[in-house]
Amino acid sequence: MSILGANRIVNRRVLSTTLFLALTLFFGWWPALKMAEWDWNVSWNLSGRASLILAGLGLGPGLAAFMAMVIAKSHIREALGLRAGKPLYLLPAWLLLPLLAALAAGLSVMWGLANWDWNMNDALSGLLKRLSAGEATWMQIAPQGWAVWLAWLLLGPVIWFLPAWAEETAWRGWVFHLLERRGFWIVVIATTILAWLWKLPFYLRGYGYPDHPGWGPLLALGFTFGISVILTWLRSASGGILAPAVARATLMAAAAFPLSLTRLYDTAFAHFRGLVGLGVLLVFILAGWFLGWFKIEKEKDLSTKTTKEKTNH
Repeated sequence: MSILGANRIVNRRVLSTTLFLALTLFFGWWPALKMAEWDWNVSWNLSGRASLILAGLGLGPGLAAFMAMVIAKSHIREALGLRAGKPLYLLPAWLLLPLLAALAAGLSVMWGLANWDWNMNDALSGLLKRLSAGEATWMQIAPQGWAVWLAWLLLGPVIWFLPAWAEETAWRGWVFHLLERRGFWIVVIATTILAWLWKLPFYLRGYGYPDHPGWGPLLALGFTFGISVILTWLRSASGGILAPAVARATLMAAAAFPLSLTRLYDTAFAHFRGLVGLGVLLVFILAGWFLGWFKIEKEKDLSTKTTKEKTNH
């Protein structure tokens, strides 16, 4: 390859990466600024809902990654992670995060940080008030907590797969492809920072931690790191983006578990996103590190093998 050709590839890669970073932050921060103009009241505002969907469902990072791939004009298939990967990892991708969330919920109750509300009367009352200022008359009979858990566990990955795949196209697709040669933990740190910065305006407004808008973003950073470790491991071990996309979709199932608990709990301590959940994630990460799960040797070996074959020819 000529020097001019190599320079073109480098310049194209720099441009595509810069575009990806700029668009990712834009698609996260611009909707947040628009929602701030409406005092974050977007319940029945069509433009507000569209902005919230764009920021919350991962379509923004996915679109940014796709545009960066078009400019890069190389390794689009690898960056998109179009290979399904090993089906063996679909089962842990489907069950792991909901099980960890259920464990965090159980520990929260055991340690007196929350209480079960199996009839979900308290959660449903709060939801109705938020949606219609207490004027709604539908769904006056709350579903059983176990039914909500089971429904989200079975339907969550199906309903939310496409948005999850769009977001994972950015984190475990484009970013993973760019940094996989630098090692597992570099990929995890990069995806953690980018995903956290993308939603930072929402965290600053109390998203996930409404009782702690001050240090809630720090808890969100820890939670994002834990999720990034698990999804990057699934991406590396399975060899495709399907497993981490399924796992991200099941986060919706994991989010359903707090609905079966009373609202009288501190979001900074109880549940999957609280300190209890961070502790559960930390134990899992330490166990995986001890067992040697967290590495990207497969991709390195494959790249080395391909390079040698090209050299021999």
